[in-house]
Amino acid sequence: MMSCNWTSLTFSHDNLTDCPDLYHLHDDDDDQVLIDLRRRLEMTRFVVQRVLAPTVISAGILANILTVIVLTRPSMTRSSTNVYLSALAVYDAAYLALAFTMTWIHYDTVKAMAWYTRYQLPVGRPLIDSASNTAVWLIVSFTVERFINVRFPIKGKVTRY
Repeated sequence: MMSCNWTSLTFSHDNLTDCPDLYHLHDDDDDQVLIDLRRRLEMTRFVVQRVLAPTVISAGILANILTVIVLTRPSMTRSSTNVYLSALAVYDAAYLALAFTMTWIHYDTVKAMAWYTRYQLPVGRPLIDSASNTAVWLIVSFTVERFINVRFPIKGKVTRY
């Protein structure tokens, strides 16, 4: 296997001798390096696509559901902030659920199904983009509303004791 500090190399003719493996690679060594890289790539893809993505998406959906439950209690709905945050949690959960359906492309059995190919591009992508864009515009409107409330505070009722 090649052992060379690639980060310290600058590729000029003089310092190529600092990494002697560059001159003495055989086809068998190249093949073994490529096989090892492919194995690592497959393992990384498996972990990211089939373990991490579903785990993070599930945790996000659960957290957003809990957020909606807490923020929609009668005592919490008095504030416009809570209404914005509840709507944001709903659209974030929708985005995550739709994104989860798009990760199914990494499963050969689902990818081969006709309904999935009919769903993925014409339906799935636009729905994901809509949920994402709606969440962004909710954040923008929430920020503008907060700016107005801070910059031009509304004079509330003053109670004197």
